[in-house]
Amino acid sequence: MRKQIIRLGLLLLALIMSFTLLVSTAMATESQEIAEPNQVEETVEKSEEDKLLDDMEKIVDEFISALRAAQAGDMAGMALHAQAAQQFAEVMQKVNLAEAEGRLSEAQIERGKQIAQKIEDAVK
Repeated sequence: MRKQIIRLGLLLLALIMSFTLLVSTAMATESQEIAEPNQVEETVEKSEEDKLLDDMEKIVDEFISALRAAQAGDMAGMALHAQAAQQFAEVMQKVNLAEAEGRLSEAQIERGKQIAQKIEDAVK
């Protein structure tokens, strides 16, 4: 059981690291691009992306709670831990796609980093 917890933690850490790398790449690319934003579309897109980040943060919070329960030997916590890891992977795919398409603002990228930091701190 302990090995499974460690594997899931490492999986999430790898996902976080890939998100951080993609964000860094996007920020470098974004600073090189100059475009006229469409204010109406940008507002709608930010709202959708903020919802993704909300989902990501909720799942991270659930993961951390489940991780603590699993570390305490709670089998239900282990099941929730695995479920949260799967949900996190699914949300990360959507966030990574949004990032690759340039739909994340700098503030949203920073929020994503803060959410990722929560997992890194919990896994330590």
